[in-house]
Amino acid sequence: MRERNTRRDETGNREPKRVLIIPWWYPSTEDPVTGIFIRNQARAVGSRCAVCVLVSRDGGWGMRRRAALESDKTEEGVRTVRMMYASSRFPGRSFLNYCRSIRMGFEYLQDQGFDAQIVHAHEFQAAVAAVRLGRRHRFPALVTEHWSGFARRQLRRRDLSLARYGLQRVDAIVTVSRSQQEHIKACGIENTFHIIGNPVDTAVFHPDPPAQSWDDGHRHILFVGRLMPVKGLSVLLDAIALVATRRSDVVLDVVGDGPDRNVNEEQARMLSQRGIVRFHGTLDNAAVAELIKRCLFLVSPSLWETFGAVLIEAMACGKPVLATEVGGVPEVLAGRGQRMVPARDPATLADAIIEMLDSVDQTIDHALAERVIEKFSLEAIGRAYADLYDALSMKRQE
Repeated sequence: MRERNTRRDETGNREPKRVLIIPWWYPSTEDPVTGIFIRNQARAVGSRCAVCVLVSRDGGWGMRRRAALESDKTEEGVRTVRMMYASSRFPGRSFLNYCRSIRMGFEYLQDQGFDAQIVHAHEFQAAVAAVRLGRRHRFPALVTEHWSGFARRQLRRRDLSLARYGLQRVDAIVTVSRSQQEHIKACGIENTFHIIGNPVDTAVFHPDPPAQSWDDGHRHILFVGRLMPVKGLSVLLDAIALVATRRSDVVLDVVGDGPDRNVNEEQARMLSQRGIVRFHGTLDNAAVAELIKRCLFLVSPSLWETFGAVLIEAMACGKPVLATEVGGVPEVLAGRGQRMVPARDPATLADAIIEMLDSVDQTIDHALAERVIEKFSLEAIGRAYADLYDALSMKRQE
């Protein structure tokens, strides 16, 4: 049986599969960080398939229409159609407007000549819209679930109902770690599961030497992440305060922004005045990669991680990491000789930092970088998803 809507070029070769990606989170001008790992996945898929991202945001109470097109343009090399939907005081109605906006965006893309063969949601809310599209148009729908709320038991009753509806009706669920998979199953959700990690952009994160090195006589370690409780920066700041009582040559560079920034800066005020902690705010990938290459090692003190994209970014640069042993982190670091400590334990973290300050130098570990790049490059992740799309399409034809 011939694949649905298969197109061939002038030489008779089959054109790349057309994949519509529907994320619940996605970077925007206002918030360029949230969902950046989903954009990287879209870019990875784009290395093998024809990709379009369809994302919708809450347009507030003032919208006259329940849904509307906001923009259609290329962002970071990926065609991105942005919709808006009207907010309501009733959450269920707002969500119906969201689903309506996704359907409108899909119909708009059809009119523009993009006839999807696969719909790929990110997060269970988007999976609900994807399931509806897949059933109506008879193509496979799958979801990649990233949210740590399954593990941290943050699902409200309504969210659990949506999760069960969406995740149990897609053709497949992809998780970024086995840990995430097990926590979803513990919610009573059954389906076919696959594990495909997040990608790293090796055009930016690679083991070349930094453009310049620190010349201040200090040993720099690095934190990169959203400034929010689950990322554990407050624990790291407590650990650095302990480290500072035992040696005077350490500097913690903090990259990122978020709702806890003022709290974190106040906590670190005395350390910042002594130059021990430096807040850099949000930086672009190139600047982050440069700081990774300049640091001795990266510290990830998270209270929970489903994956930990910054870990593979650091290792792709040939830099060691010190991370908390939570969620999917042990899977990401398995066999790569990196150090892990318990979460929420400033004293143990401080001891590990001092040990690494004494034992780590600026040498770039090219073998570590090569192993990470082989498994997590855009090309590797794109290939894994392309193979899964083919398998799901073939199963539909049987």
